[in-house]
Formats: sequence, structure tokens, C-alpha cells
Amino acid sequence: MAQQIKEGYTDFCLLDSINEDIFMANLKQRFAADHIYTLIGEQVVSVNPFAKRNLYTPEIMKSYNDKYMYEVPPHIYSLADDTYRQLTTTKENQCVIITGESGAGKTEASKIFLQYIAAACTGRGVGGSKATPISSHSSARAEAEKIMEKLLDSNPVLEAFGNAKTLRNDNSSRFGKFMQIQFDGAAKPLGGMITQYLLEKSRVHSRATGERSFHIFYQLLSQKQEPDLLKRLQLVSDPLQYQYLKLSTCTTVPSIDDAADWKEVNKAMVALGWGEGERFSVWKILSAILHLGNIEFQADDKKSSVDSVVIKNKSEMEKAAAMLEVPTGMLQQALTSRSITSGAGRRQSSIMVLLDKAQAEVTRDALAKHLYNRLFSYVVDRINYVLVAGGGKKDAPPVELTIGVLDIYGFEIFENNSFEQFCINWCNERLQQLFIKLVLKQEQEEYMREGIEWKEIDYFNNAPIIDLIEASPIGLIKMVDEACMVGQSTPDSLLQKLNQNFAKHPNYQSYETTNDKSIGRTHFRINHYAGQVTYDLEHFLYKNRDTLFGDLVASMRASTNKLVKDLFPADPAEATSKKIPLTSASQFKIALQDLINILASCQPHYIRCIKSNDEKRGGYLADERVRHQVRYLNLVETVRVRRAGFCNRQPFVRFLARYKMISDKTWPIWRGSLSDGVKAIAQAVVPSHEFNSEIKLGKTKIFIKSARTLFLFEDHRTKHLPKVAIMIQKVFKGYKTRKWYKAELERLRREKEQLEKTLVLKRAAWKITKAYTMWRYKRHFRNLRKTHGQPPTYGKGTPIPSIWPSHRSLVDDFIVKHHIQHWARVKVKTLNPEGQALVRQKILTSDIFGLGPNKNKAWESRRRFTADYLNVNENPRASQFETAVNILFQKGGDSEILFADNIVKVNPRGKSQARVIIVTNSNVYKYEPKKYTVRKIGIPLQTITGIYLSKVQDTYCVITLKPPERDVVIDVGGWMGSGIERVSELVTVIYQQIERLTGSKIPVHFKDQIEFNNSRDAKNKGLDCVINFAINPKPNERGSFFVKGKGNSCSILYSKDNY
Repeated sequence: MAQQIKEGYTDFCLLDSINEDIFMANLKQRFAADHIYTLIGEQVVSVNPFAKRNLYTPEIMKSYNDKYMYEVPPHIYSLADDTYRQLTTTKENQCVIITGESGAGKTEASKIFLQYIAAACTGRGVGGSKATPISSHSSARAEAEKIMEKLLDSNPVLEAFGNAKTLRNDNSSRFGKFMQIQFDGAAKPLGGMITQYLLEKSRVHSRATGERSFHIFYQLLSQKQEPDLLKRLQLVSDPLQYQYLKLSTCTTVPSIDDAADWKEVNKAMVALGWGEGERFSVWKILSAILHLGNIEFQADDKKSSVDSVVIKNKSEMEKAAAMLEVPTGMLQQALTSRSITSGAGRRQSSIMVLLDKAQAEVTRDALAKHLYNRLFSYVVDRINYVLVAGGGKKDAPPVELTIGVLDIYGFEIFENNSFEQFCINWCNERLQQLFIKLVLKQEQEEYMREGIEWKEIDYFNNAPIIDLIEASPIGLIKMVDEACMVGQSTPDSLLQKLNQNFAKHPNYQSYETTNDKSIGRTHFRINHYAGQVTYDLEHFLYKNRDTLFGDLVASMRASTNKLVKDLFPADPAEATSKKIPLTSASQFKIALQDLINILASCQPHYIRCIKSNDEKRGGYLADERVRHQVRYLNLVETVRVRRAGFCNRQPFVRFLARYKMISDKTWPIWRGSLSDGVKAIAQAVVPSHEFNSEIKLGKTKIFIKSARTLFLFEDHRTKHLPKVAIMIQKVFKGYKTRKWYKAELERLRREKEQLEKTLVLKRAAWKITKAYTMWRYKRHFRNLRKTHGQPPTYGKGTPIPSIWPSHRSLVDDFIVKHHIQHWARVKVKTLNPEGQALVRQKILTSDIFGLGPNKNKAWESRRRFTADYLNVNENPRASQFETAVNILFQKGGDSEILFADNIVKVNPRGKSQARVIIVTNSNVYKYEPKKYTVRKIGIPLQTITGIYLSKVQDTYCVITLKPPERDVVIDVGGWMGSGIERVSELVTVIYQQIERLTGSKIPVHFKDQIEFNNSRDAKNKGLDCVINFAINPKPNERGSFFVKGKGNSCSILYSKDNY
């Protein structure tokens, strides 16, 4: 509650009191908190923020799935979910009436509503609703998704052809659209139907400065990436080259990307089944309209006796004729003259009348707007062909339910208001009257009829305005139509007749009746429910007649283009008919009445759209501008009715049939009166202290005060509904279970007897098998003790036979492994400590260098390790070596020689030098091999960081040290071509001794390239070098050789025959 007080109430009905100021204060409070949606009961009030809001993500959409409106924040999604739920539960047609003036966001609201319906009825995006009967059937769901995608694809096409930029709205609908989504009885979508009303076709050739024509023209010309298309249409990309687009001085809009919209329109048309040829035919007609607008007329000097014209720029006329595929001469004649037919039958004659410049321009514009109007009707019909349930086939499933969405032009007040604004505002008056009837007046009348106490509420009744416009025999529409039948009628004469008949009408004004100078001499004013609007009669008669001369129609019918001919179908009865064609106003009146009848037969839902400001400023709410809309939308009165009335009412019969299982008194059969049964159900659900305030019983209906109580009834019904099925299931399941139990009991008895017999046999077989197996194992182990258990060889080299000769088992493998381990253990135990240490050392070598297929070097180390290769008889300087070692032990504190041998060392200059290496228990020393003098100081074993070797046949290794100590690059095995590999022993000794000293293991790497630095010291970083390995091109040279290359590159050449 605190949050609601801070950010405004989510439902205006929750306000403690209501008037216009309180309503506005709550609306502004919510708008300031970035909440653009607020409820009035089940109606949604939407304020256009003129800024993008993150309110329409799939996650947000999913959060509204199967939620009542009072459970979630106000949103169009909640109204859409409620609409679809009502469709599936009540099986009644639904409609959503979106009201508001131009720029209030009606088109966007309809898109958002349709997106949710598409997701809800296909189970996509919102996870499937409990009311969705198709969400669990993949094929049906896929078909439903396909239908809803087509409905959504129609939006960009209709907007391109039917929307335009006005002074108040960058994407204003210039036609009325009623879209019906068609469902079968299970609420599965079958298709759709779009009905369009009163396209503002005059926008093709005239409009206010600062506005644009229909979007599709600018989208077509934006295709700089498709010059071939424009070339085929004989167009250029600059809209200022076309008079119909240039005249209002506005060709681009910052909020509109025409090129991107063109791609979206083409994509949608392809999805709706338009082929490339069909689309090109449409583009040709659009091109023809632009070329028609560029046609100019001038006086015909050859016919000075009459006012006649010729076409000044015939090239534009020829381009238009080429696009329409009509004879050029025929089109030229139809634009500069007209035929008048007099008489009938044999006495019928035709006279050609030449047109002056003004008449020719009117004729040209008439052809352009009629072409576009008929093209737009074709686009709508073509979409309906794809959308209609079952494709209009005879065997198509029947349409049983519909959801209608009315997105129609809002109330318009421009600086210059003509016939189009008159019809638009007339339509809004009728919709407002319908709203009054369904929401306000109908509420009061029903409560009074049922005998429910009702506090009278005054509301604005616009019936007098409707009567002023369309009453018969005297009404504005009737008088305008009569004036159109008289050839000599003028705007002045029409205004005079209007003044004579409506001078005293409270909602009609003119200069003559009021002396108000703000009303022009040829203007009249109507006090609409939304405010005063002054209309200019200058073009009323022309636009109401909406005449297209027969010569123009004939020229279009002569086209070789199928689409153009289809737009002007031949009517055999047209020539002989004496019936006066219906005017535009009469046609609109019939279509409007049909729409009202459809809406009145549906269960209505409302989205009330409000325009926050006229400047299109994001996040700004103009108080007076919004207050005016709140007033004429009757929102305050609507809140009063919702607060004073009841949210739901149902006939006794329907209520009792739906909820009788809730009460034990009415279930399963109620034999009393309907009202008593309804009362018993209500008393079972509603607490006694709330009954009088929440429930009222009328003469034939029950009235429920709050939605909370209504949902309480639904929850109880949902809870008790299963018991209806349970009673039937209980008896049937009991019978089936007892029958099954008896049969199953007999089957189990027989099965038990058979199992017991089988079990006795299996137990006997198991005992026999066990005894035989144990005997076989004992015999096998006795034989093994004789052949493989006696010293000195323990059967080494003799295969161990299998326990079962026919196959080897896991036991055989275990015995072999165990025998090998036993043999090794016995053998090692016979060795002295020195021999055991040597064996462990060899094992460590195999772990480092690997064996067999897993070896890390190209050779294997299988020789015996000697450790000291210098203190031997073969060394002529053995005594000198022994003396050098004694001196070393005395000075350095070393106590044991772990490895000693002649090696080849690589110096910092890359030269190979003979050296002696001695590895003691603490250090590594390098000696001069002739006199055994020590070279520098010893290298502590702890400073060694790693050992690097190649994977090939060489005997080099790199011992890396902690900087600034130099790395050591040596060849252990290449001394004087000895051909003996001793690098494995050296690596093993160093690895083993470092682990003893530090408790850690140094890494030993085997790589294809080795990096080292043997030239650094404390003052110099030295050079990082890289060793590559290659086969010695001299095959007769054995051993390994270090070769210094350019820069930091080095090579070691080795022989494949090494070791």
C-alpha cells in the first residue's frame, strides 16, 4: 500500500474520492514514476510517453500469463490475457476498442495486444496458458503459430500503405482498421479478417505543410541500394523530384528509417504470399501515381475559342502510361477532356467536353487518389485472402469465435479541417456513443431493471451531436448528399441550407448564426464531445461525390496489366443503371453502422489512450492537454460508475449451473427456486460479515461487487469441479479394480507355484556349481605352487595356464599380475642395498623417459648405470681424477659422487668444448679434462629449475638455472664419438638428488624446440636462443653436433643410427 501511495494507485477505483483534479494527480504521479498504464476496473488507461520503455520483453510477457488483472501491474498484456481467458471460458466473441486522439498510441497499443494474443493462443513466449487447448499439440501449435505470424506480418504492410506523418504523429493511421482473429470452438486460431474504413486518399495529392504522404512512397524511393528497381520504374531516389511528395515540404522524419522499413515491408509481403511479379505490379502503380503528379497542363493556343489544355511535359504522361500499361493517347485524352452521355437506347449520344486547366488538374488528382484507394483495397483484400480461415474454402473449419481489435483514427482538430476530419470525428462520436451505451448508460439501466439500488450519475450524452450529423430526414449528412445531387450546388449554397436548418441547434455554429469572426465565411463549427471543430466546406461536395470520369475508368480498363484491370472491373449493368451512386458519406455511414453492430454484439474491452503532449517530448506530461482528453474520454465518470457499481452480474440460471457444486445444499440436484439456490451458493463462499456489501440479488441476476469475490467463486468452483468426475470414476474404477484383482490373484497363485519349483532346481544347480568351482580352483593353485612357486626361477618364462582352458577370466589376469609382482619382490630382496638402489634408479629412469610405445626419446635406456665413468681402469688419468675429487671434498664440503663423465659443453659463443661433469650430493661441477682443474665454482642443485631434451636420437640436454645463472647446454654421450648414451643417467641422478634435497620434483621436458640462455650474468641479460633439431646430412658421421646459426637460432644435427 505504501508503494502505491508513493507511485500512485494502480487502479483509479482504489482512490478514496474521485474528481478531475484527483484523477489527474494520480495520473501524473504514476507518469512521473515511469508507469504509463493504469486501470479503471478492467479498462486500461495508456499514456503515450513518446519514449521507449522496457515493458515488452518475453520475460515480462511471461509474467502476465494466466494472471488476473488485479494480480499483476497494469499493462496491455493483462487486458490481452483477460480477453483470451474470457474467449475460452465464456465462448463469447470479444472485442477491444482502442480510443484516443491521433498520436495517443492506439496503433502501438493494438500491436502490443496482438503480440500477446499470438503468444497466448499458441503457447509461445508466455509458456502456454491453462486455457490454451493447443499448447500441448505440436502440429496444432505450429499451425496456430503460422496463422498468428501472418496476422502480425500484416501490420508493417498496412502501416506502409495506410499510415503517414501528420503534424501530431509521425506514424498516424490514415484509415480505420478492424482486425478480427478467427477461432474455432476450442479457441484455436483459424485465421483473420481485416476491414478498412475511409482511407484518407486525398493525402496522395494534398495535405498540410510539414506532413508527408503515405510511407510507402518514401520507402520505395529510399532504395539507393537497388538502382535497378528504380530504373525499371523510371524513378529517381530524390522525393523532391515528385510534385505529390514535394508540395508539403517534408520528405524525411528523424524517427523513421524508410530504407529499413522497406526491407521489413518486402519481407512481410513475401511471408504473406506475394510473388515477385505481384509486388512489382504494385510498385508500378505507385510509380504511375508519382508520374501523374508531375504532369503539367498549359493552355491550348490552337483552340483559342474555348478553354482547353494540352499536356506540357508529355514525357511524364508517357511514363505514367507505361507503368499503367495503358494506351498513351487514350490516357492523354482522358486527362484533358471528358465524355458526356445524353439520352438512352438508340437516342443515346456522347459529347466530348474539353477541360480547362483547373478541371484537368482535378481530373489528374482524382485518377491518382482513386488509383491509390483501389490499390489499398487490393492490398487489404490480398492480405485477407491469406488470413481468412481455411483460405475461404468450402470445407474450411467453421469460425465460431472471434477477437476483434478496433484501431481507428482518433479525434482530429487541425488548422484546416475538411471532409476527412468530419468523417473521422463523426466516427469517434459514434464510438463514444457506443461506449456510453455499453459502460455508463447500460450499467445504470440494468441495475434499475433488476431492482438494485443505484446512485444516479450524470454523464455527457452525445446523442444530440449524432442526431445533428446523421438524423433523417434532416441531418448534416443528408443535406450534403442532397447538395451533391444538384449540379449547381456550391459551398455557399450548402452553408445557407445548413444555417436555415440548424441555426438554433446547440451544437452547430457558423458566422451567420453567431457573428463569430473566428468562423470563416464558408465554414461551420460543431461542438463535438471532444471539443469544438471548425470545418471548411470548400471541398466537401467534391470529396463527397468522389467522382471519377468514365473516360479515366475506360482507359484503366484498357490496360494490359492484370492488376490495373482488376482494380477497375467491368460492370455490365453500369451502362444501363439509372441508380444514383452512393456518396462517400453514405458509404461510410453504412460501413460505420455495420462496425457498431459488430462491436455491440461482442463482449467489449477498452484501452483508453492519452497523448501526453503535442511536442512529442519524451517523459513530459502537459497538464491542460491531458486534462482535456480525460474530460472528453469520460474517464472520471467511468471511475464513478466502477466505484458505485458491480464488477460482474450473471443470470440466476447460468450462475446456478456454473457454481452449484460449491455448496452441499445445491449439489448434486437443487429443487428450490433459482434465487434461493444462488443465495445458498453465495453464503457458502462469501463470509457473512461481507455478504450484504459484496452480493446483491436482483430479479433475474446476481450482482457481485468486487473482482476479488468473483475470483473467489471461480477458485471454489475449480476446487470442487473434480468431485463431479470423481463420483463417476469411483464406481467404475472400483468395479474394474475388483475384476482385475480376482483375475490377477489367480494368475499370481499359479505363477508362485511355478516359481517355487524353479527355485528348488536353481538352488540345487547352484550348490553343484559352487562345489565344482572350488575344487577346480584348489587343484589349479596346487599345480601353480609346484611349477611357479619354487626358487630359484619361480617359473619365470613359463606361461601360466588358465583355470578354464576354454577361455581366460579376470582371475587368470590377476594371477599373472600377482606372479610377476611376487617374482620381482623376491628378486629385489636378494640384492644388497646398493643393488636395490640401482633398481629403483632404473625404474625412475623408465618413468621419466618411458618405455616401448610410450617412450619420450627415440632411443630407450636399457644399459647398466655405473655413475662414475672416470675413476676406472680405462681412464689413464684416473689417479689425477681421484686427487681432484679429494681436493673437491676437502674444499667444497661435498661427500659423494653421484655421476662423473666426459661431456661436450656449448660455451656462450656457441662453440663446443670438452669438459668433465661431476654431480655430487650438493653441486654440479665442470672440470677441464686434461688436468682435472675445476672451471669456476660449482652449481648448487637447488638452482636448477628444469631439464629440457628433444624427442629424437641426439644426446644433448639443456639444464636451466635460476637467473642470473647461465643455462647449461651439454652433450652427454658424444665424447670422442663414444657412441654411448649417458644422458638418461645424468637426468635421473639430478632429478633424484634434487627430490631428496628439496622434497620437490623438477620438470623434465621433451620438446621439438628448446629455448636457453647460456650468455647471461649479473650485469648482462644475454641472448635467448632456440635450438632446432635436424638429421645430419652426412650419414657417415655418428653422434650429435651443435651448430650456431644466425641471430639466436641454433641447430643440433644427429644421425638416425645413433644408439
